[in-house]
Amino acid sequence: MIANSYPQLDWLAPQGCRLRKTAPTTIAMATPSPDRQELRVMSFDLAALRQRVDEIAAGQDRIARDITTKLQAAEQDILDKISVPPPQTGRYSGPQNPRRHRCRLTPSR
Repeated sequence: MIANSYPQLDWLAPQGCRLRKTAPTTIAMATPSPDRQELRVMSFDLAALRQRVDEIAAGQDRIARDITTKLQAAEQDILDKISVPPPQTGRYSGPQNPRRHRCRLTPSR
């Protein structure tokens, strides 16, 4: 049935059910070919489209570089924060100038 409706699909039918072709089937295009002016307009439109696509691609490249730069800076910032020990707050670390704070111990009696 498909082969009868669409002769170009005859090769899909089983061997015994194939149609016999007497002449090759051709499909004619019903649309006329465009004239020179239409081709020129299409050519300019395609050139403008290509230019716009190139601009978009350049913008995407710029955005990718910006994101990469920001990610690298954020990574370095995190690494800097991790590698620096936290400040010692509330803990006694001894006298700031050991010569100035000498204690004299006297033996107890």
